[in-house]
Amino acid sequence: MQGEHYTDMIRNAMQIKLALVPYYYTEMSMIHMEGGAFYRPLFFDFPNDTNAYVNQTHNVMLGGSMKASF
Repeated sequence: MQGEHYTDMIRNAMQIKLALVPYYYTEMSMIHMEGGAFYRPLFFDFPNDTNAYVNQTHNVMLGGSMKASF
């Protein structure tokens, strides 16, 4: 059934989301104590990389360890 396929997709997305919660909370806590930004352009962390300046609104860092591209 097609409904089961969608249920599996939703379940997978929820598991990924919940797995990232500790990372988000840790990063937000560190930013609160030390300052900085959680969501920032890629070139902030990699200023010498010319590719970091391409699609600045679509390539961002979420905290210090996670790159998001969309």
